[in-house]
Parts: sequence; C-alpha cells; structure tokens
Amino acid sequence: MQIASDHLKLNDVEFNAFSGKAFLQADLKSEPSPHPPFILDSKFFLENVDIHQIFQSFNNFGQNYITAHNLRGELSGELTFNSQMNHHLEVHKGSVYSLSNVEIENGELIDFEPLMSISNFVNVDELRHVTFSQLSNQITIKDQSVRIPEMQINSSSYDIQVSGYHRFNNRFSYDVSLLLSQILSEKARQKNDDDSKFGIIQEDGVGQSRLFLKIHGTPEQYAIEYNKEGLREKIRSDLHQEKKEL
Repeated sequence: MQIASDHLKLNDVEFNAFSGKAFLQADLKSEPSPHPPFILDSKFFLENVDIHQIFQSFNNFGQNYITAHNLRGELSGELTFNSQMNHHLEVHKGSVYSLSNVEIENGELIDFEPLMSISNFVNVDELRHVTFSQLSNQITIKDQSVRIPEMQINSSSYDIQVSGYHRFNNRFSYDVSLLLSQILSEKARQKNDDDSKFGIIQEDGVGQSRLFLKIHGTPEQYAIEYNKEGLREKIRSDLHQEKKEL
C-alpha cells in the first residue's frame, strides 16, 4: 500500500471475498478543482466469487441494465473499473468505464430484460429463470451504455444467443436468436405457414427452429421485430461453412 497527499494506491492485494478469492489493484487519486474530487482506477482478478454478492456490494456498478437481482453463479475473470467520484465516494455515471472478460459457472439469469421481452412475446415463462452450466463473454461499460457482443446461453432447455446494448437511461437494442424447436415448431405447424407473428422461422437442419428477433425501446415500451439482417448473416455463415466442407 502507498499513501500520499494526493492518492491511495493498492498493489496486488489478495483477499477472500464474496465466497471466493480476489486480487485487487487500485489507485484513488484526488483532483484539483474544478475537476471531480476523486478518480478511481481499479482492476480485479476473481476466482469463483459469488456474482450476486459482487453486484450487490458495488451497487450494480452504477447501472441498472443487469443487477444483483438478475444474476446467480460463480464468476472468474478480469475486470477493470474506472470512474470519477464525489466527496462521498459515489460514482459519477457519465465517467464510468469498465471492461470485463469473465466466465460464469453454474449460472442463472433471472428476469433478464432481453429474455423477459421474448418471454412475454411468445408466452414462454421458462425464460424468466434460465440456468446454464457455463457462460463466457466480454462486457464493456462506456458512455453510460453497457455493450455485450454475441453471448451464447446453453441451458438445459434452450440455446439462446443475445447481443446488443443497454443505456443507463434504460433505452436498449438487442439481437436475439433462439432455438425453440418444440414451442415454435408447434405454433408454425398450427398456422401451416413459415411466416407467423414470430417472423420467419428457419429450420437449422437438425429438426430445430431458429428465430431471429430484434428488440428495442425501453422496458415500459418496446418493439419486437423480425431481424432480417440476423437471418442474412446466418445464411452467409452457413454458405461459407458449406464451401469449406465441399
């Protein structure tokens, strides 16, 4: 630990926390007026910590896109978190920057907004509480927006892909791809038509149906549309794979 008149610095601090192990590097600097009083630069290395406890302790990292309520599981990985802070050490949301490369094991997604939207749309209550054995991803928080690249959620019931962004003002846009062979195939057969209120359902070649949707708006008022670009990208990927096999 280094203490000076204008900063407090912690180097390679190891401790047991959140039912796991953590390593911390942090630098809290004071800034002259008119700048915010403090700037925090920190990096965490985590091993099998309780993700619910982390989000709860850090007040959801100043955002409400995905909160302690939504998450369960054991988290490992590397997280950086930088922000400006006031005299009460409260985070200034507009300054938050975070980059996380994480892996979650024995995870649960509870009332997660992208899946909740799909659940309401297709009346699939099971999507309100999804369990999965493992999930890896890189999540970025910048300019008051949480951004996630394509995330694969393989649960016992569903194979779901989600990507998109969610702003701190609660406006979001998600691209969602689902394999819901039993439910969606039954609905498609009932209509005897590939075009239903769910958009075009594309067979993936192994008896399952893939549904491409785009969800955008706010939790109170959002739209669900058929994602044509998602389908085109899937077709391009399939053709490329077929060429490689040939």
